Amino acid sequence: MALETEAGGVLWCRPVHSLGILLVENDSSVMEACEILSLWGHRIYWAPSADASIVVAIHHGDDIDMVIASRDLPDDSGLDVVKTLASCLARPVPTVLLIEADLSDDESARAADFKVMKKPITKTDLQCAIGWARSQANRLQPATTRWKR
Repeated sequence: MALETEAGGVLWCRPVHSLGILLVENDSSVMEACEILSLWGHRIYWAPSADASIVVAIHHGDDIDMVIASRDLPDDSGLDVVKTLASCLARPVPTVLLIEADLSDDESARAADFKVMKKPITKTDLQCAIGWARSQANRLQPATTRWKR
């Protein structure tokens, strides 16, 4: 566990291997399902729209280790959003694209090296996504910048 200090001087612990996860989602049921990620010790940066996700990525890019994004956002395609996010983040990060339709219709997401998962997502789905992100981290990062957390 690593000790961190909040603004008020209160110490709290988080697992050494926690991830910073940018969740780009406007569906409240998915957001509720993803609350378990913070209970598992991960830091969640939530953005309800494409525009908000860009702002979060610019402000917290160094802290984001993974992106989970809905394909169907109110202001843009989730696929376009994650491609834009890639240019805002400090380094390449594993990305999970959430879809509502049949998984076979999302070849473009698979071609872009994203993991595609069908909504609704479960705890098991999230555990698989975290495991996949961890396995992808070394592949995506140059040897000098691999996870040190």
